[in-house]
Parts: sequence; structure tokens; C-alpha cells
Amino acid sequence: MSTKSTADRDRTREIREKANAARREAERRARRRRVLMQLGVGAAVVVVIAGIVGGVSALGGQGAADAAPPVADASVALASGGEARVTAEADGVGVGDPAAPVTLDVYEDYSCPHCAEYEAATGPLLDRLAASGQVRVVYHPIQVVTNYGRTAGNAAACVLQSDPSAWPEVHSALFANHSARTDSWTGADFGAWLADQGVADEAVPACAEDGPFAGWIDANTDAAFAAGVKGTPTLRIDGGIVETVGGAQLVDALRGAGATLPDEIVAG
Repeated sequence: MSTKSTADRDRTREIREKANAARREAERRARRRRVLMQLGVGAAVVVVIAGIVGGVSALGGQGAADAAPPVADASVALASGGEARVTAEADGVGVGDPAAPVTLDVYEDYSCPHCAEYEAATGPLLDRLAASGQVRVVYHPIQVVTNYGRTAGNAAACVLQSDPSAWPEVHSALFANHSARTDSWTGADFGAWLADQGVADEAVPACAEDGPFAGWIDANTDAAFAAGVKGTPTLRIDGGIVETVGGAQLVDALRGAGATLPDEIVAG
């Protein structure tokens, strides 16, 4: 009886420590982003300042590797049907023909409730747009709400690099997976979850736990704020920030930018 009680207390303490650590990290990053926005400086300036404060004359090696993007370039089946080329970009994931006449950038945070709503409502349309050859959708995973956005973003990047065919489904599922219960998940938790989702590549769980792309999410976030993104979800069409809309309004905006899209693409 006492053994079970001790184990329960240990488990409760472990959960509490994880949640506290995640909250402290989220608060630290929120404070840093507020300073960036107040000073109006980009990520490159922050890196220089950090190097001066730390007495470091050169930033290379581990620092550069931490912000390195995943590597991927494959033609995959999309979650809502159709097929498109998926490539890893310097600060996002490109879906669709790189030569498409219009580029739609989507800035999103896996821990953002409004992003989850937007993905549920508009994700299938975004798939159809990417498969049309007329629009290239570039998803920019950033973290502005809780640390789930950073840890989930790393997990998605691990899938993208090791098993790009699984990325579309995982991308959508990570939004639906977010809750008060999963908000403090660690990389190991995501590794186990990905295995349950059917991601078979053996490298993915270890990658999710090690967090090699967490720095990439940080760099994406800094770059997004430096570019004028104020929150998530945010849309840009050919570089200009536009109203976050879906359905026929989104299709009309893309047509106005030069995409040739049939009316039926809205309903699928």
C-alpha cells in the first residue's frame, strides 16, 4: 500500500515539474519576443548581442546547427486528397509546385487555439490549393502561445525529414492533439505519440526526444516577428500580409494575385 502511494506521489511530482519547466520556458520566450518587438530588431542583431554579452567572438558550430532546418523534398499524398511536392525551406515547409504563380504563407503555432480552428476549417482547402499547381502554400511553424508549439514543431520537423509522406497527416493531427493534458508534453511524449500515429521510421522518436529542430522553431519565430507578423494564424499572399480568411474569400484573394482557380475548389 505504501509502495503504491510513494509511486503515485513520484508521478505527480514528475508531472508538476514538467509543467513548471514548460511554463518557465514559455515565459522566458514571451519576454524575449516582447523585447524584440519593442526594440524593433531582427534575429541577427539578437545573435550579435548575445555573442557580445557572453564574450563569444564567433557564432558557429552548435549555435548554427541548432537553428538548421530539416531536409526534405518529396512528392506526397496530402491529408485531404491529391498530391503535391513537399520541401523543407529555410523557415517553413513548402507544399505545392515551386513554380506556382502565387505563394500563400501561413504562420501557425501548434499551441494556438485559433490556428487549430483555422486548420480544421481551411486545411482541406489549402491541400486542394497546393495540389492545383496554381498556389504554393508555405507553412511557417512558430511558437507564440505555449511551449507545446515549440516541442510539437520539432516533432513535425523530425517527421518531415525522416518520413515526409507522413508529414501532412501529422501536421493536421498535432493541432487536434493539443489540450491542457498535452500542453506540457516532452519530446519523449511526442515520440511515443508519433509511433501511435503510425509513423514507422525508427529515427523519429529519438529525434522528437532530442529536439534538434527546436532551435529552428525559435529562429522561425524571430524571423516572423521581424517581418511584421503579430500573431497566429497570419496569412501572406506573395509577401503581403492579408486578412486571415478561408473559403471563397481566400480563393478570391488568391485569384486577385494571379492564381487561376475553379469555383469548385472551394467545396472540394
